[in-house]
Amino acid sequence: MGCLGNLLWFIFGGFLSGLSWTLTGCLWCITIIGIPVGMQCFKFAALSFFPFGKEVRYGGGAGSFLLNLIRSAPGNRIGAHRGGAVHYGDWNSFRASAVQTGEAGTDAVRKRGVLNMEFPGKRPGKKRTALEKEWAALERSEARFVERQKEKGPSPINQKLDQIVPDQLKGTLDAAFYKAFQLVFEKGGTVIEKTYRKEDGEYRQKLNAYAAELKESRKNLKAFSRQAGATKAKNLLISGVEGIGTGVFGIGIPDIPLFTGVILKSLYEIAVSYGYAYESGREQVFLLEIIKTALERGGELAEDNERINRWIEGTGSLEEKQVVMRKAANRLSEELLYMKFVQGLPIIGIAGGLSDCVYLKRITDYAELKYRRRFLQDRYAAKGGAGNGG
Repeated sequence: MGCLGNLLWFIFGGFLSGLSWTLTGCLWCITIIGIPVGMQCFKFAALSFFPFGKEVRYGGGAGSFLLNLIRSAPGNRIGAHRGGAVHYGDWNSFRASAVQTGEAGTDAVRKRGVLNMEFPGKRPGKKRTALEKEWAALERSEARFVERQKEKGPSPINQKLDQIVPDQLKGTLDAAFYKAFQLVFEKGGTVIEKTYRKEDGEYRQKLNAYAAELKESRKNLKAFSRQAGATKAKNLLISGVEGIGTGVFGIGIPDIPLFTGVILKSLYEIAVSYGYAYESGREQVFLLEIIKTALERGGELAEDNERINRWIEGTGSLEEKQVVMRKAANRLSEELLYMKFVQGLPIIGIAGGLSDCVYLKRITDYAELKYRRRFLQDRYAAKGGAGNGG
C-alpha cells in the first residue's frame, strides 16, 4: 500500500513539490553560508517525493521551527492522513531520559532496546571471540572491495576524453577540487557540522560503546557499523537530490564545492559513529587518503590499501597533507571529468548529477571499512592482543 501511495503521490503532485524544495535547497547552498538551510530543504524534498512510510523526528531549534513553518504552508503539507508517520520529539525525549545517571537513564535505554544489559558468560574452550569473528568478517569485506575494484578498468568514456579534452580543462577540474578541499578544511568545518546533529551521533556512539563494554557480542559490535550505515544512506539521498537539482540547471563545475562538502560530511559522520575525531591535520590526511584510495583500481589500490592498514596498525606512515590533497583532487577530477561536463548541460545534466551518488557510495563504503578496522584494531590492542585480530 505504501508503494502504491508513493507512486500516486509522486505522479499527482509529489514530483513538483519535491522539485521545488530541491531547487530552493540549491539556491541556499550556492550562497555557501546557507548550506545548513539548503541541506534541510533537500530533506524536505525527499519527503515530498515519497512521503508514505517516512518518519520525521523533530530536532528542535529556531531554524527547525522556521523550516517546519514554511513546510506547513499550503501546497507543501503532507499530513499523517496521507500516510506520512510523523513523530515529534522521539529522540530528544529519549536522550533526555537516557543521559540521566542511575536507573532512569538505564531503564530508558533498555526499553528502547539500544543496549543488551546482560553480562557475558564464560566461553568454553578456544572458541573464537566475537571480536575475532568481526575481524575475520572485516577482512573478507575488505578483500571483496579490493577485488571488485581491481577487476574494473578505467572508464572507456574517460579514456576517450583524455584524448579530446584539453589539458587546460583537466587542470581546471583539478584546481576546483583542490580549492574545495582547502575551503572545507580551513573554513567550512563548522558550516558542515551545522548540517547534521553531531552531538546525537556522539551520544549514540557512546551508548554503543557502553553496550560493547557490558557485553562484547557481535550484535553490540555491529551496532557501530549500523550507525555508520544509517548516515551513509542519508547522505547518499542528499547527494542524489543535490545532483539532480544542480543538473536541472546545468550546474557542473560550480557544483564541485558542494559535492566535496557532502563527501566530507559523510566521512565526518562515519568517523563520529566509531568514536573518532576528524579536526586534526593527521585525521584530515587520513580522510584524504580514504578518498584517493577508494577511487583507485588495480595494483595501485591494493598497494595503497596495505599502506593505510600499516598506518592503522602503527607500523607505517602517510604522506604530507598537501601532497595527498593534490592526489585526491586529481583522482576525483579523473573519475568525474566526463560527468561534470555532462552535468553542465541543463536538464541532460541530471544524468551527470546522479553520478555523484555512485562515487559517494564507493568512497563511503571504503571509509566504513577503514574506520571499522581502526575501531577493531584499537579494541584488540586494548585487550593486549596483536594487530591482526587473531
